[in-house]
Amino acid sequence: MSYYKFRPNDLFINTIEAYPNVSFYVQSGSVYINDRSFITSSVADMSVPLDTREIGVSKNYISLYEYNINRSPSQNIYPYVIKSSNRTNFKIFSDAYWNTQYNYDGEKVIGRYNLSASISRVYYDTTAPTRHLRALKNVIDHYRYLSPRFDYDTYYSSSVNTVNMIDIPSIFYGSSIKKGSVNLKFYVTGTLAAQASDTRYNGELVQVSGNVTGGIIGTVL
Repeated sequence: MSYYKFRPNDLFINTIEAYPNVSFYVQSGSVYINDRSFITSSVADMSVPLDTREIGVSKNYISLYEYNINRSPSQNIYPYVIKSSNRTNFKIFSDAYWNTQYNYDGEKVIGRYNLSASISRVYYDTTAPTRHLRALKNVIDHYRYLSPRFDYDTYYSSSVNTVNMIDIPSIFYGSSIKKGSVNLKFYVTGTLAAQASDTRYNGELVQVSGNVTGGIIGTVL
């Protein structure tokens, strides 16, 4: 093993690859993230929505940076830009709003925190619009080298099958979901009825418990 003597101007860069564990518990339309209960804000301000959580986002959502913890709107921190000829703007404002509500250069254009997201479910059948689903065609087909189940025309086209899609925003996983980490459990009246996992580390969700096991019930990108 060789040794290296660090000099005063040397830089040592260390990269840590972390895989945070995130769990979602869904019941009757409510989503519980990492088993956290909903805590209503205690701020005595009528302008604060009643369904706003203490961390500043609505129920079933997670806050990106957890800004404005239990703060009233008058105390919130917020992003802003100064209106100028370069037309720097926030995505939440349309050009018409920009032109009419901020009339002169030098005015402060205020955005808002907190940035939040949550999982969502979209169900596609032969009558539902499928633009969102069709936008994933190239991505799905790209993973065909991992499994033949990544075939859009055979398994994902709503003209052939009904598709139940669960969207997971990148706020929960960063650059990618770790292979083999997805585990789905389905309960009926508190009893585990079925379970599917990415046991093959290739995106195939294989049913590992229930009345029938071994079948592929879906895929994860």
